[in-house]
Amino acid sequence: MLKYNVLNDDQLSKIRDLKANGYSLNKLSCLLGIKKTTLYYHVRKDFGRFYKKAIFNSDYNRELGEFLGAFAGDGSLVYSKDRGYRIIFYLGGAEFKYAEHLKSVISKVFSKDSRIRFEKNKYEILVDFFSKEISNIIKEFLFWEKKKSNSVKLIKMPQSDDFVRGIIDGLTCTDGYVGDKNITFTSTSPFLSQQYAAMLNKFDIKSKFYSYNRLNKSSTEYYVKIYGRENLEKFEREIKLSEPIKNIKLENLLNSYRIKSG
Repeated sequence: MLKYNVLNDDQLSKIRDLKANGYSLNKLSCLLGIKKTTLYYHVRKDFGRFYKKAIFNSDYNRELGEFLGAFAGDGSLVYSKDRGYRIIFYLGGAEFKYAEHLKSVISKVFSKDSRIRFEKNKYEILVDFFSKEISNIIKEFLFWEKKKSNSVKLIKMPQSDDFVRGIIDGLTCTDGYVGDKNITFTSTSPFLSQQYAAMLNKFDIKSKFYSYNRLNKSSTEYYVKIYGRENLEKFEREIKLSEPIKNIKLENLLNSYRIKSG
């Protein structure tokens, strides 16, 4: 169990004054020489919520869909008693521009700031923030049990075209791959993979669904492949990927088809 240092009246008074002037936990910790865990405990205990409450600024639009798709693909929800609900996106080390885009989406949809952090040892980028309200919104749309990656799925299939475009975009940008001949979505959740294929059908984008059980892995992997010039052009036209690297690869793939056809 974590233990927190007791702050005296003078320290609490300084925190109150600095907090009123908009100082963050990091700045308070540096100025007063108090650990962030101790500082957060007393701020929350004595002065109420420290993190800005999220404001939901969205209907069933593309941005909300993209956020949910990205979370279903590479997101995690962690709860701790001292910090509350933490939402984390785990991205590849080369995906900084997409991390910035995702940060912008979070701000636009929820009026919520988030952090971008580079994990050097793991060569990955984290986008994270704290919010009970947004964690509840996620649970309104997505369901999973035990290991999220193996069981996550949409609670119900969305109807709005823009909302569906956003979900496909978020899923493809996180768990998708643009190769030399096709786009492949990969997941260990059979439910999410089937839903991905069904959402593609909404735009008459044909795909192939299959599974593969690798000997060195405990979970079955499910693949949804989009192939053929017509389907790939429909995908580019309807979805428009937000992840810059994958978007460039898709443009190159389509250009190769156009060059071959003259």
